[in-house]
Amino acid sequence: MSPRTVDTATYDAFRVTACLSVFLFCITAAGALFQAENETAMRRCINTEATKEECLITVYGR
Repeated sequence: MSPRTVDTATYDAFRVTACLSVFLFCITAAGALFQAENETAMRRCINTEATKEECLITVYGR
């Protein structure tokens, strides 16, 4: 393999790894944010003296 081919392959591997890392980070961040919103909504619902079942339907049924 020529040095140019090795450089290109290394760059491509780095680019694929970087893109995959960013993609997985975005999915993880979105999941954590969604979970935090669900927990906040559940706390608000429970504070209104609704039953747990009503809160689950309200929060997760949206």
